[in-house]
Amino acid sequence: LGYEPQSEVLGINVIYEGMKNKDLDLFLGYWDPAMVTYYEPYKKGDGSIENVRVNLVGAKYTFAVPTYVWDAGVKDLSDLHKFADKFGKKMYGIEPGSNQLMMDAIADPQFGLDGWQVVESSEAGMLSEVGY
Repeated sequence: LGYEPQSEVLGINVIYEGMKNKDLDLFLGYWDPAMVTYYEPYKKGDGSIENVRVNLVGAKYTFAVPTYVWDAGVKDLSDLHKFADKFGKKMYGIEPGSNQLMMDAIADPQFGLDGWQVVESSEAGMLSEVGY
């Protein structure tokens, strides 16, 4: 196609606006249903963005922890409450509107996460919290 590809870490709002304004040509990081809130206004609103196809068949959108946290004993969502002091009763998420899974877990009494909060940020912000 005659151009040099570039890869950047950007916030989801910046990405969608960049695509709408034709400053960005492609985004491979769309996770449904987590990003529907951001995507729908561009698809249904003005039609400026088109979802071409699924690029990760069988991928899961779920909770994850770094290896050192797994090794310390957080193997399942129900383990989090045992480490409340280590986590400061905080879960670090991605962009606002994309963290319903975390909010639902906090609201569900089976996990013992009463008093926990979701800190919404960005993918880059969340990754920096886990030292990535």
